[in-house]
Amino acid sequence: MAEKRLPGSAPADASPADASLADDLRWCESLTERHSMSFHFAFRRLPLEKAQAVWAVYAFCRLFDDAVDTPVEPEAFEILCMQWRRYRGGETPNSHMWRALRWASGRFGLDEAPFRELVDGLASDRDFRQPEDDAALYRYCHRMAGTVGLMLLPILATHGREALRETAVRLGDAMQLTSILRDVGEDLRMGRIYLSAARMEEAGVTASDLATGQASAAFRALWEGYAKTAESWYEEFLGSVRLYDADSRKSLRVSAKVYRAILQEVRRHGYDCLKRRNSVPKWRKCLVALGG
Repeated sequence: MAEKRLPGSAPADASPADASLADDLRWCESLTERHSMSFHFAFRRLPLEKAQAVWAVYAFCRLFDDAVDTPVEPEAFEILCMQWRRYRGGETPNSHMWRALRWASGRFGLDEAPFRELVDGLASDRDFRQPEDDAALYRYCHRMAGTVGLMLLPILATHGREALRETAVRLGDAMQLTSILRDVGEDLRMGRIYLSAARMEEAGVTASDLATGQASAAFRALWEGYAKTAESWYEEFLGSVRLYDADSRKSLRVSAKVYRAILQEVRRHGYDCLKRRNSVPKWRKCLVALGG
């Protein structure tokens, strides 16, 4: 059965050269660069229209994600969900993101299902509970980022899309798991632990242990177990890159390798992801890009 597409309309037929649409797309790119320099670094190398469509998709994901994490504006998520329903009905809410997404959908025929799954997943994440086991954690990774891989697939793979669905999900899953491993301490300070309760108990690591800010041997072993899983997912994805559009392959390789390098940065800093946020230096990203 063919995937249902996000609705296109007159604004989707506009050219990015149109002043108002160009402004919308620049806004989406600025948002992307501000919130994820690694993501922006990788995908800015795409042909212009593909990059602009990626920024529009990222803006959708970022605005919804931020609305869930903004307790001072509890109505923000409901407002976005209302706009989402209007958008699916053919209206275009008056904002940079929605206009840019309308254009991207019309230009690349974006599938509706992963957008809907992300919104549903974020809605359930508002009542956060630590994942009970790894199966629950990996389902979370899929809802939050595996879906993003599917959102981007029509932009990056013009043909043979069905054969790439599984590895597109794998890249998103790997990136989400990497973000969790990078942000263990930051998430803990927000009252959240994404590492599964079962795996923590098996490793002999408690929430109190994490709160000390010290990367114990037990924590390092726990962290490495998850890191090895993320790295295997990156490898699985990289084995499929040759099947994507030729003009998209380098960006995809760079995105996978730059995100994977975050794991190496955590290791280089003695697994200090409990007190600091580790990131890949720009010079290292450039080296990755040169070898991409």
